Amino acid sequence: MSELPTSTDTVSDTTAPSTGDVSPVSGQLRVDQEALKIPSGHYVVTHNGTDFVLPFKDQSEPFYLITKGKLVGMFSNWEKVSPLVHGVSRATFCRLPAGTTIGQGRKLVERAIDDGVVKDVGKLPHAM
Repeated sequence: MSELPTSTDTVSDTTAPSTGDVSPVSGQLRVDQEALKIPSGHYVVTHNGTDFVLPFKDQSEPFYLITKGKLVGMFSNWEKVSPLVHGVSRATFCRLPAGTTIGQGRKLVERAIDDGVVKDVGKLPHAM
């Protein structure tokens, strides 16, 4: 796995997303005609055709994992998680144990995708 980007790194948007690649996004998402934004300090990756969000490596704990919400992935604090699960019927999320790395969180999300338990109710901009 390549080194995780920081929020100051430039993420290439010249290639189409594939498994594990960073996806080009404008930062805008549409859910039920309500615009959402990818939380600051986060970026989108793809695994087996499913897009999910990860924090840049300069984000700090506590980390949360969302497997059913307006967005899915690993997020850096409750203020970013709350609007992504509020109003989602049977949203699935948890706070990760202290010391969980972003790499470990990514593997947890990828395993959940592979197990078929990930459901996002949002649409990423490049899919619209």
